Amino acid sequence: MKTSIITLLLVCTTLFSLAQTIKQAEYFIDKDKGIGKNKKLSVTLAANNSFTFHVDLTNVKPGFHRLYIRTKNSKNIWSLTARKTIEVLATSTYANLTKSEYFFDTDPGIGKATGLIVGTTDTAITQSFIANTSGLSPGYHILYIRTKDSDRRWSLSSRRSIEIIKSLDTAKITNAEYFFSSDPGFGKAITNNFANASSNGTFSFTIPYNKIPAGADTLFIRVGNTDLRWSLTKLAKFSGAPALIASNSLPTMSASKASLSQFNIAVSPNPVSGNVLTLNIQHTKQASLQLAVYSMDGKRILTQQLEASGSFSKQIDIGTLSTGTYLLHVNDGREVRSALFLKE
Repeated sequence: MKTSIITLLLVCTTLFSLAQTIKQAEYFIDKDKGIGKNKKLSVTLAANNSFTFHVDLTNVKPGFHRLYIRTKNSKNIWSLTARKTIEVLATSTYANLTKSEYFFDTDPGIGKATGLIVGTTDTAITQSFIANTSGLSPGYHILYIRTKDSDRRWSLSSRRSIEIIKSLDTAKITNAEYFFSSDPGFGKAITNNFANASSNGTFSFTIPYNKIPAGADTLFIRVGNTDLRWSLTKLAKFSGAPALIASNSLPTMSASKASLSQFNIAVSPNPVSGNVLTLNIQHTKQASLQLAVYSMDGKRILTQQLEASGSFSKQIDIGTLSTGTYLLHVNDGREVRSALFLKE
């Protein structure tokens, strides 16, 4: 137990005249050895009977005790004994922290986790460390840490929840494949391999005109990377596919590019901020046109029937459309023309 000294301020009053002065004092703890036989105090003569003194608690056990004090005046008369309850506290000494270790999720056993070097041993330390998360799957985990002191005793394990974030993908795009109608399966469509792998997702290639099926208006495409994984399949509407010619025999394909100058469409204004979109149509023959507006997820939003001959303009009410990008699709029964427009 650590030796402690406390300071008290007491006022001791004799039973006699205030003219008397205190010339001696004594105190004891719990047990009285008799008047004049206890721990003597050195006091300065004072008429007001007030003085400060220190109590030696050496060998006094921790816990509650009674402190007694009495004084003797200049006429050798002792006062009554004054009493005060005191508490003696045990010495607060702690062993130094000398070692630490941590683990994730499952305890391998005391002393068997990942060790940490304690920079400066002390009874209380603040120290940063980097926990190795190699091998942990993405998601939430629990980090545990405990310390060991110079008496070879381990603390309880404290814990904290952490989240492992998946690293950014480093795979590069190496090829793409596309088709126009039914999906033949991953890796089985028309393939284009890139000589230089792309990490930023930018690539380009040419689809030969004679590879486009007659009447096709939708291109489906996906890309593969160095991890041999395929992206989601995206689609894009287009116009200018070879026409499908009807006859008494089997249908044949016509790849004539001259048809592109015979049937064209344009929209204005684009973007459009109001509720009216103007459609400018050029068609060299008399034809019934089927107009459709699609959202970018492929849903048909609006349909309308038109009669065409030569060049003309048609205003379309788009008041029911919300803000966004849409695909306008015009079909004359033989060919399809498309145009994108933005409603603000």
